[in-house]
Amino acid sequence: MHLSQITLQNLRCFKDLTLDLEPGISVFYGQNGAGKTSILEAIDFLSRGKSFRGAQFSDMVQHEQQKVMVTAQLQQDDGSSDRLGVLRDSKDTQIKCNSQAVKRWSELAQRLPVLAIHPESFQLVMGGPVERRKFLDWGMFHVEPDYRKHLQIYSKALAQRNLCLKEQMDASPWNKPMAESGERIDAYRRHYCEELTPLVNYICDELALGAEIDLQYQGGWKEGKNLTEQLQLELQQQPLPNFSGVGPHRAELQIYWQGRKFSKSSSRGQQKILAVAMRLAQSLYLYETQERTTLYLVDELPAELDTLRCERILSMLQELDSQTLITTVSAESVKYPSLDAVKWFHVEHQQVKAVL
Repeated sequence: MHLSQITLQNLRCFKDLTLDLEPGISVFYGQNGAGKTSILEAIDFLSRGKSFRGAQFSDMVQHEQQKVMVTAQLQQDDGSSDRLGVLRDSKDTQIKCNSQAVKRWSELAQRLPVLAIHPESFQLVMGGPVERRKFLDWGMFHVEPDYRKHLQIYSKALAQRNLCLKEQMDASPWNKPMAESGERIDAYRRHYCEELTPLVNYICDELALGAEIDLQYQGGWKEGKNLTEQLQLELQQQPLPNFSGVGPHRAELQIYWQGRKFSKSSSRGQQKILAVAMRLAQSLYLYETQERTTLYLVDELPAELDTLRCERILSMLQELDSQTLITTVSAESVKYPSLDAVKWFHVEHQQVKAVL
């Protein structure tokens, strides 16, 4: 799977930009502020409706403009192609696939799996539990067809149950849908962690992290107890809580090495190596289970990583047959001997030129 063309309109510094892309690695180089990262951001926006920068829509739309549009031609691994497009303003979003309107952004995300590696990627390891739940959700969304359905059912039931608790109303009718979908979510996540752990360790070995990683999933309620029972017990508390305190929305993915929590006993460089390894493992697992590739957005490989590790990361992306778009200030910083058939683009003054 790869993007063969992308068009940006009114996104940050780009009034109207069309880029022809090829499979493999493409490097966008130029000075800070030239617009390199905005190209990656546009692809993330097209796939997920979000920016890996954490930017709001108002930050992305060009000054004095009201709408942002991103369209792309996507070539699938089976030889088929899709035309994807998003038009958004402050009030409305139009999403299309092959000229047909679609209701959910997830339909684009399913066709275009995107993962970003950027200077804040270490938050996957060092950030709060929500970061790691998002990590698990991305993986399950792309490999388990029923996962999104159960997550939607659970999220709706959770919202209604919390509303009942806040208003001191009977919340028990929502226990059943929460428990049924919550147990399924829990089972999917546990299996994913078990399957992913050896892949993470394989990549960590390639990147010379130095010790075996142990991913331990904690479901968000007492181990060995079923969720139905825990939800019922919660409603027997006095005083009654004003929110749901058990369930997969409270889950945590704990990371250990050498018998200790990784977050408490690792350097910033090691944290970034592990974060990259976990993202690469997701792509490897997707390919092994679904025979699908992932598009990677690499925004300035972290400064804490040495040259040999940066080269190995990019070599592994090439080995995974992943289309990879990289930004860097200096082209020389990513001219590694092991990489071949790299496409180069110079970005300057909001202009992008292919370099032969």
